[in-house]
Amino acid sequence: MQIIVNRNDLNQAVSITSKASSSKDLLEVLGGLLLEVSDNILTITGSNLDLSIQAHIECETEEEGSVILPAPVFSDIVRKADVENISIKVDYNNYRTSISGDRFKMELAGLPGIEFPEVTSGDYEKGFSISSDLLATMLNYTVYAAAKDDMRPIFTGILMELKEDEITISATDGFRITSITRDILYKGPNKRIVLPGNNAHEILRLIQSSDTEEVIFNFGSGQVALNIDGIKVYSKLIEGQYPDIIQYLPNDYHSNMQVSRSSLDQSLERASLIVRDVKKGVVNLNCVNDTLTVNARATDLGQHTEIIAVEMKGQEIKVSFTLRYLRELVKHNEDDKLVMQFAEKYNMLVAKPEKDERCFSLLMPVAGRD
Repeated sequence: MQIIVNRNDLNQAVSITSKASSSKDLLEVLGGLLLEVSDNILTITGSNLDLSIQAHIECETEEEGSVILPAPVFSDIVRKADVENISIKVDYNNYRTSISGDRFKMELAGLPGIEFPEVTSGDYEKGFSISSDLLATMLNYTVYAAAKDDMRPIFTGILMELKEDEITISATDGFRITSITRDILYKGPNKRIVLPGNNAHEILRLIQSSDTEEVIFNFGSGQVALNIDGIKVYSKLIEGQYPDIIQYLPNDYHSNMQVSRSSLDQSLERASLIVRDVKKGVVNLNCVNDTLTVNARATDLGQHTEIIAVEMKGQEIKVSFTLRYLRELVKHNEDDKLVMQFAEKYNMLVAKPEKDERCFSLLMPVAGRD
């Protein structure tokens, strides 16, 4: 393999695909990027078996071929190369790869490209296309609530439900639930798939960093394939039965409160300056007569108390939540006004944007701390 490629194009492609390369040494090849050249197109692939990202860029080709290069080192070399074009040449006697520019030359030990695992799952059936802005909004609203540990693997994913002309994305970790439904053009069969939360995070980052107007989904065997502005993303799906989260929505509420999202967000941010325990830090809310009192205490630092004007109906509200969870709920609801309903059962919170009944965030309370 011998090519000349634009350094900026290469840097962008390597930066994107290296996000999927594995930092674990389960398989040496998964810590690398696969470079393949054919018909003056350089294809770069990174994979950790659960997530694979593939980018294509044009190049000048002297010899076609493939090689696997260590992702972190190759990425650093390309990023720090102060040249317009980079030359890459592979010695197939030992797979040592020369990377050079106008004023530098480096060598990397490579591996045969044939050792890289297959990232696709065979044939794909037509899925759907969705506005990139809409998908970003839905992922931003939900993906933070997916579980971070593997005690219940199904909860580490986000649920995507497809019905005729409708998509719902939901996430839960057992303590909180988020769900959002929107209209799309879809005429296929009803589907329920569970996408790993980490992969959904990476897809969201790709969308936010691209200029694409739509994302295309196709379905494979135990896998979903996405096209994001020419970037191919292949994500493994999580097997198992995701719970019907709608059954957990309360039927009766004792109180309803409307609050400025930004005011509450800023108050909780100030509370976090005092309560620094990310996992166990608690914030106490007390609302009566259109006045919300936010209180947070830490024995080693002190306390934070703040009053916020709200619109309230119903009984006095006195409840406590994990501070980090409540902050994330408020942060990821982007409307100016937040409607917060408190259920008769367990005093659980169901929050919604003021003018949107097609999404909700549910949060379980915790024991308060004096």
